[in-house]
Amino acid sequence: MASRTKARRLAIDVLYQSDVTGTDGRAVLTDWEEAGREVPAFTRDLVHGVAENLEELEAITIVAEQRTIADREMEASVHQIRIELGAEDPQRPLLIAERWAEACVAERHAEITEA
Repeated sequence: MASRTKARRLAIDVLYQSDVTGTDGRAVLTDWEEAGREVPAFTRDLVHGVAENLEELEAITIVAEQRTIADREMEASVHQIRIELGAEDPQRPLLIAERWAEACVAERHAEITEA
């Protein structure tokens, strides 16, 4: 598993604890670090970004689906994301989602070769 993927999952754990306990995500992150847990810089950036934009983010719902399709001739991994904005102006969230999707594609890109 890629290190950025691990960092994202760790950020989700921190943010989940923040949500369940009603504590600011940055405070949870500090507690984890003081307890001796290793926290990558990317995790720190994600948690701080969410904490700083929490009000705006709470107006957005993101549903993600991942599945693998395979048969004797091919295998494909399908990732689908649906973003529900409500009354939110769509421009900024869509730009953020587009940059995120491009980064995900770049991280997973593989050259296709014929066998």
